[in-house]
Amino acid sequence: MIRNDFRRRRIALSAVLLFVLLHIGPALAQEQRDCPVRVTLLQVNDVYQFAPVDGGARGGLARVSMLRKEIMKESPHTLFLMAGDTISPSIESNTYKGKQMIEAWNASELDYAAFGNHEFDFGPAVLQDRVRESHFKWLAANVVDKKTGKLFADTPEFVIREFDGVKIGLFGILLQETLQTSRVGPDVEIRGARNS
Repeated sequence: MIRNDFRRRRIALSAVLLFVLLHIGPALAQEQRDCPVRVTLLQVNDVYQFAPVDGGARGGLARVSMLRKEIMKESPHTLFLMAGDTISPSIESNTYKGKQMIEAWNASELDYAAFGNHEFDFGPAVLQDRVRESHFKWLAANVVDKKTGKLFADTPEFVIREFDGVKIGLFGILLQETLQTSRVGPDVEIRGARNS
């Protein structure tokens, strides 16, 4: 199950990277003097707690935030991305329902996040609360609120960021397995998914 989840995440991430490369690939192919814009993508996923582990020796969002700031000194065109699964599961999330993670991501100055299956573990109403509390944008191109026909929680279908003439397109896609692995509820549709 974990290997399948990891494999599916790699496929989804590969699709995003392919999209990015198809749109900026021609610019990247030019020599450095022709295209002096460097864009750095920092991506994390499956982050369920913000505290370091191993007695403080590894991990922790404070360390990640510090690394982001260091990287931005050399590459000011940096996007900090979270590719899903942060609201749950953790012991803290049983009490705070992921609110503690949103506060940590806000403090870390995350730019964009995509829904993973664990974002729906406490149901769609709780996820909508977490989206509203976020200072960053959530992306979900295929998650629709059946009652309104709009994208769930008013997430954009995609965003395009431009850095000195170089455009980067970002979008998030939720896998159909979420219908079985989480609590999406009857009013949320994952487009492209078989709702059986």
